[in-house]
Amino acid sequence: MGLDDSPCPRQCAFGCSGGCRDPSTQSSRSVDTLPDSVLLTNLLPRLSPCDKKRLRLTSPRKRRLVNQAVTTVCVSASALAKSPIGTRLGEPFPAARALKAYDEGDVAITDEVLIRFLSESHSWLHSLKEVNLKKCHYVTCHLLRFLRSSCPSLKKLSPSRWTNPAALREIAAFEKLEELDLGDPDTDIITIDDLGLTCLTGLAPSLKRLGLSRCRWVSDAAFQTISQLNKLEVLDLSHTDVGPRGLGWLEELPNLHTVNLTGCRWVACIGYYKNHAWFLR
Repeated sequence: MGLDDSPCPRQCAFGCSGGCRDPSTQSSRSVDTLPDSVLLTNLLPRLSPCDKKRLRLTSPRKRRLVNQAVTTVCVSASALAKSPIGTRLGEPFPAARALKAYDEGDVAITDEVLIRFLSESHSWLHSLKEVNLKKCHYVTCHLLRFLRSSCPSLKKLSPSRWTNPAALREIAAFEKLEELDLGDPDTDIITIDDLGLTCLTGLAPSLKRLGLSRCRWVSDAAFQTISQLNKLEVLDLSHTDVGPRGLGWLEELPNLHTVNLTGCRWVACIGYYKNHAWFLR
């Protein structure tokens, strides 16, 4: 957990070729002579996920050092099902400030299972900055309420692809949220529309980045809500149903400097944006 579980590539830095060999290789032994500071600063950032997994197997010391460098804990549904009771994420991964959970095959993550797992890491949750639930298809508002109460430092949230208006109302109550990604780069989002977005005005004091990519039911009417997000700096409207008539609302956002309009079928002429001050900021 926290490291890539993909199989080793054909060749890796520790002599792996088409399958890992005994970890006690010459390359691994030479690493033993390096001080912790050199490993953390110069070696680990250059290793692939496969190499880090190999290095972790060589000794308790190197396992501890690799874990210290982990910044994102990845929790698959199958790994969650096998996790022993009492696992505390803050102990093996002290530098991790991001959590990514995802369904895997026929195994899905539910509110109850993930909350029970995370509850063992209460102190770590207080320092959590980012949560990605994009590929958790069966989580609900119950999990969002748990995260809101347990993660006071949360800055970035990528909720499930199936986020609905009820979930948006829960998200709007996250007081310190700065980044919210409701879109998806590959799949159309059909559960979010203009009306559902109206509750996001509750995030106006903090929200700086909003992603709505492929939210197909988002149109010009959404700009009445978006224009109230005064601290917004980056807005992704790619592959939505917005058009030129609503873009004028964005001039009311003093900090907005980046807008993604790729794939917006009603936006015909890029010259329209270049004539607007907000496009040039």
